Amino acid sequence: MASSSAHLLRQPPEVIHAILVAVEPTDLARLSQTCRELRDCIANDYLLWKRQYLEHFDCPASHLDHDTADSFWQTRLKHLVRVDKILSSDSTSLKNEESSLEEVCSTAMSLLMESTSKPDKNSAFLARHFTRECNIGSFLARSSLFASARYPANTPASTFALRQASAKLFVYHGVEIEPPSFSQSAGEATAVHPYARSRVYDLRRYMTANMWGPFLDDGSEGIDWEKVQCILIDILYNLRLRRPSSLAAQDPYGVTGTWMRIVCFLDYSDLYEFNFESPLLDLSEARPPIETREALRLIRLQLHGEERWRSEGVQIGGINSARGVLGSWFDKDYDAHD
Repeated sequence: MASSSAHLLRQPPEVIHAILVAVEPTDLARLSQTCRELRDCIANDYLLWKRQYLEHFDCPASHLDHDTADSFWQTRLKHLVRVDKILSSDSTSLKNEESSLEEVCSTAMSLLMESTSKPDKNSAFLARHFTRECNIGSFLARSSLFASARYPANTPASTFALRQASAKLFVYHGVEIEPPSFSQSAGEATAVHPYARSRVYDLRRYMTANMWGPFLDDGSEGIDWEKVQCILIDILYNLRLRRPSSLAAQDPYGVTGTWMRIVCFLDYSDLYEFNFESPLLDLSEARPPIETREALRLIRLQLHGEERWRSEGVQIGGINSARGVLGSWFDKDYDAHD
């Protein structure tokens, strides 16, 4: 190996640089361990780290319009390589470490928020990894919802912050979370949507402190991502069964004119029975899953006339995001009898 390295290092710096740019980021560390000269060459070539980063990931929006410190690209790429190794690993114990959950969730959210429309390398990187069941179970199914749902191996994270982080990543990624029907039939898995639906329609979970919406119960007005996750799972399950029939029905974002909403709701008699005719439970205890099917409607709204309904929701993504708003809806005065 020494003779091969020596032959390589006799090449002009521009040739060495071009060769190293073509190397996979995960292999740069291995190359730098072959000899001292290559180690120094790789470590001190700051343009190499920048080109490697931009070859595999979108340029962060915050770094488009001004010079970035040379060390940024090296530090960030090394961090992403570490996350890539966690997601690529077949080690269940590594994935289930809560330090891995924290690192993957924070890094994935950073990549999603930095994604650009063209090219969208960040989303491609995440999509490639989150098609694997081991990553879905280890990082997207760690909220408290999965204490009883999905596969027995899917267990909630031990802290509130990590459960929220997992739910938030799921909402932004929007991957299919239901186990296959054959797994449910064989008793190997439990459907997720009945448990999500149970939380959505449990009226005990809506109060003044959380503004009658998907927000934290402590009055801080912070987003409760586990509640948003349940709303999204319920809507995705219904949309999977019935899709809009026309292109016009798929555009709910006209600021003026007609607004369109996809609304899921239980029959009022079922909603009443679920909340008021079942045994009294402490708020810390979840109600049983709802197997009753909901109605799904596409509602057109025009901003005139008498107000009847009121919604509280969370916009998914930043300005101009096409992911829409997820939330809950009530009588405009939060009348308990409506």
